[in-house]
Amino acid sequence: GDHGIPVQRGKTSIYPAGTQVPCYFRGPGISGGRLIDSPISQCDFNPTFLEAFGVTAEPNCHGASLWPILSGSRDSIASRQTVMTETNNSFMSTQSKSRQRGNQTAARAVCDGRFYYIANIIQERIKLPEQKALFVGSGHGEYGDPGPQYEIDLHDETIRQKATQPLPYELLRQLCMSDALPEELYDLDADPWAVRNLIADPQYAVVVERMRREMVDWRNRTNDADVHPRKLQRREQLEPVGSLR
Repeated sequence: GDHGIPVQRGKTSIYPAGTQVPCYFRGPGISGGRLIDSPISQCDFNPTFLEAFGVTAEPNCHGASLWPILSGSRDSIASRQTVMTETNNSFMSTQSKSRQRGNQTAARAVCDGRFYYIANIIQERIKLPEQKALFVGSGHGEYGDPGPQYEIDLHDETIRQKATQPLPYELLRQLCMSDALPEELYDLDADPWAVRNLIADPQYAVVVERMRREMVDWRNRTNDADVHPRKLQRREQLEPVGSLR
């Protein structure tokens, strides 16, 4: 599946609507007619296809073969409880028309199927006053503003309805100003659109610590580091992060 257009907190963002898509498999040897909720990643496709053709994946492959699930021998990957995803992006809708590019962000997320934890690693905050950074007609299509491809008005309507719908406006404002909290936690069972941040709720302190630890472990295993997106080079060897900033 695909996300469609990159609407607010959708494609190109770190939020679930921007990172999660439906996945269907069909083919020889696949045990069909099942709905599996085990977390998987696109990184799993490579070792899966290799195993289907009898080829062993390289040791440095980050994914896990889904063939045991597809063939019907398992319903989950035994060694995995979570998946991690990332975004390194520039949001053009945050700029005034005179600027050439938007603010840079780098974020990471870990999900166990229910809880969705986000670390906003880099937020290049907008220095414009809010009323100048967010105004009707300011966007370029990234959040559904009128444009040659989309012809919808999501960004502008969010601003127009600020008084009666303050939550959508606040979520858009965080994107456009790049000042979301450093950490976010959402319970997707109760809040599938991920709009109620539970990071400061003491009832979820144990969950936050568990997911935070998962984040650090994932980043260390994949040699991820706090590098500005404009300075990021492919295949560059970086020091492990050790802990979240």
